[in-house]
Amino acid sequence: MIAVRDFVQCLVEWPRMANVFNPWSQTDARDQPGVNAPLIRQQQLAAYLQARRTSVKMILIAEALSCRGGRFTGVAMTSERILLGNDTKLNGFTTGSDRSPLPDYLPGPATRTSCRDALSRMTDREYGVYERTASVVWLTMLANGFGPTEFALWNAFPFHPFANDDPESNRRPSNHELQATGQILTDFISLFPRSVRFVALGREAESALRTHAMQPPHELVRHPTARAAKPASGTIHGKARPMGKLDEVIRRLALDR
Repeated sequence: MIAVRDFVQCLVEWPRMANVFNPWSQTDARDQPGVNAPLIRQQQLAAYLQARRTSVKMILIAEALSCRGGRFTGVAMTSERILLGNDTKLNGFTTGSDRSPLPDYLPGPATRTSCRDALSRMTDREYGVYERTASVVWLTMLANGFGPTEFALWNAFPFHPFANDDPESNRRPSNHELQATGQILTDFISLFPRSVRFVALGREAESALRTHAMQPPHELVRHPTARAAKPASGTIHGKARPMGKLDEVIRRLALDR
């Protein structure tokens, strides 16, 4: 079983890729000046993973890191707004003591890495960068009775792919990028017990799990912030696996625990 520190170090040392941002080794104008933003994100990811190694019951895999979520926190599907305790919807599901009113997202305090002056949205400047997918996924898990350390979040492509040299955009990772980083997903899965259950958010995540050496059984759900698409011809004829809704699937899995 790989150690958390070795896993994080592998991310840090991963060769640079065109139009891809690695939050654990790179920085740009949207990062707070005067701080070692990549190191902060390394530390936050390591703390996040270490706190979940033995307690995790479910792993959710999405497509890729976004320009507003893990790109700033170093934690997949997790925004600064969440880690800083400023996502008020989530804070209603407190699991700590009266002196610790926020859920234990991390075992220690979180640090923002975004530069306030580089952000266009006033709420991002004040409360930390918000990412809709992160908020929806965390809210769904907490609302269905999962404690913060009972689930782990990751992506089929671990870094942030962007389009046309625009680091504030998102794009789908290419097949080549997914294949080149496949070992990272394998190492991530090896961090946790084999009894963990998997949920794939979208087709790219499902494909990554299906081609994984262990081929872990998993539920397939539509990405929670994606628009519902018309079924393809293959779906009509039953050739493609149908996608469920995240909230419905998580609620069912929670009852099965």
